[in-house]
Amino acid sequence: MVHLESSFKSVKNKDTVQELLIDILESVIHEADKTELVKKFCNLYDSFNGQGFEPSFEEVLMLILSDSKRSADVRKMLRFISDCALTLDNKYKTAHGKSNETEDEEEEEIMHPLLEYLFQILKRWSRASSYTVRCHVCQFLYMILTNIQENGVGEIAMSVYESIAKIIEERRIDASAIVRSHAVLIAKFFQDPSSVNDPVISGLCWQLQNDPNARVRQNIVEILAACEETLLPLTGRFLYDQNANVRNAALLHICDRISP
Repeated sequence: MVHLESSFKSVKNKDTVQELLIDILESVIHEADKTELVKKFCNLYDSFNGQGFEPSFEEVLMLILSDSKRSADVRKMLRFISDCALTLDNKYKTAHGKSNETEDEEEEEIMHPLLEYLFQILKRWSRASSYTVRCHVCQFLYMILTNIQENGVGEIAMSVYESIAKIIEERRIDASAIVRSHAVLIAKFFQDPSSVNDPVISGLCWQLQNDPNARVRQNIVEILAACEETLLPLTGRFLYDQNANVRNAALLHICDRISP
């Protein structure tokens, strides 16, 4: 991870917050149990009372997203940041709920300031000129949404949900195939198989038949919702796709749907 290490070294000793963040993130690579590191990150944020933390955090995050190697270390760091942001969000929602439990007003959509800020900068960077950054943004969004779904932590406001949907629409037709392949994975969380002619499912079915990149088609097959609308496109990939991995993925998907 030479590229990222050199980037980290270039900002150390320039900013105390960045140095502390980088020390935590470098420890993430080697520590199996990250519980204490999550606490350390959250305590660092809390020590600033939300004042002055974000600019340093944004610069460090950009160094990670810009790493051209797309290494396992980068994925570990992004997953860790996702855990930290959602941990802060859960605590924030719990505290907010307790302070308003006697109120009769309709509960507002609340998010921890850092998580809200994180989605804002990811939205902006999803249009970066570097395909590496765009790719990592899509990977990071997928990690956050997976974390929310699988672990029952965190919750996003409707405005954020809509902005992520916009990112999917823009990046799934990206000029870079690797960006498209990660963008379609995020669409997994936005499908509504109970809705007739769901626009997300319709868009994925169209792309499944028209995208020239096999990895993109395979990823679509693997996340496509099981409903009447997707059966024919999936069968077509199983019968006619020129790529064996896509055909195999389609077969597995179809078999899963007919299994007792």
